[in-house]
Amino acid sequence: MMEGLRSELNKYYVEMVDAYSKEDSKFDFWNSSRNHAGYIFCKMIERTKGEIKILTGNMEELYFEEIKDYIVDLGVRVRSIQIITVQENDMEKITEYRRIFKLINSAIGRRVIRYLALKNNGDSKMIQHFMVSDKKAWRLEDAHDMSVAVEDNRAQVCFNNIEEGKRLDIEFQTIWTKFFEHTLTLG
Repeated sequence: MMEGLRSELNKYYVEMVDAYSKEDSKFDFWNSSRNHAGYIFCKMIERTKGEIKILTGNMEELYFEEIKDYIVDLGVRVRSIQIITVQENDMEKITEYRRIFKLINSAIGRRVIRYLALKNNGDSKMIQHFMVSDKKAWRLEDAHDMSVAVEDNRAQVCFNNIEEGKRLDIEFQTIWTKFFEHTLTLG
């Protein structure tokens, strides 16, 4: 997917993201399209040394293949990926996510991915999705209603901001710990 995304993205955006990632830059920047989000997702996995945490609505299924490709095929050493989805109570989708994550864990040969599905209670409460890697690199979406499409939302990204990375990590762990025992989990 990374190569496919490169061809669809503005070359200056790709060069900027690649340079910021390589330099471990403290400069934060914005992304505002599905392809931008996908490219950032790939970069985060590619550069992680330990753990990734993702709080999202419906996860793009094309990302599942990226997780598998980076960890299994490219040997990226990720110790842990924790994913929380907040969505309508779509048991079919939740069951499919669990099946895919089990297959990926099986292909990896160890339990890397842990998954928690939370039900969106249907109100229009604003939710701020984010991804944090190694408690320092992050992608933080503007708060938005769950019905807002990826293309209509933007996110701030930084590859080296330990203060914000730790804050997001704590926020994620608080949610995970609070709900982990009471919802569907990947076994």
